[in-house]
Amino acid sequence: MSTSLAQKAIPEDAEEHFKYGNYIDALKVYVKLMDKDPKSAEYPYKAGLCILFTDRDKIDAIKYLEKSC
Repeated sequence: MSTSLAQKAIPEDAEEHFKYGNYIDALKVYVKLMDKDPKSAEYPYKAGLCILFTDRDKIDAIKYLEKSC
């Protein structure tokens, strides 16, 4: 993923990455989207799922999933 996509933080880009299993790239975009829209429950939920679907520390997933509630 190019840096410009992560900087723009377009929801469609995150969904596209997620749809095709590019969870690390999707996570980068979802984190940026959370900064832009901290009240959204969808972005931290999807960020948490991205972490669960990768080899990353699952503790981080809990943080995002709790934020989405």
